Amino acid sequence: MPDREPVLCYIDESGKWAWFTTCELAKQPGEKWDSEWRGLDASEPLEWAEHRNLPPYELTLIGFRLATWSTPKDTYSVECINRGGVPWLNPWGWDDLAIWAGTPLSEFKRLIRENGGEVYTRED
Repeated sequence: MPDREPVLCYIDESGKWAWFTTCELAKQPGEKWDSEWRGLDASEPLEWAEHRNLPPYELTLIGFRLATWSTPKDTYSVECINRGGVPWLNPWGWDDLAIWAGTPLSEFKRLIRENGGEVYTRED
């Protein structure tokens, strides 16, 4: 299986769940990720399946809580966000602290915690 650190590829509309992938970010599949109405149409990232003709990859789901940071408006597609059009998380008024698509999982956790947030992972 993949040996690279997972990177941020999706945050749900609630702003409480973040998905990280070991797939190449531009190739990570998700239904309707090209839709401008992300919150209404876009799916969570799709799990690896042989028929997708991609090398095997893994998804990691992280729960988090971080006050005063916001996710992009629905008018940005997941593809736009993952190409770097806007950050996945942006602290109100502090663009230089934003969390962008492609942020490694360890960096995401550090940034959330350093800014007063909490990170939750599932125990195996």
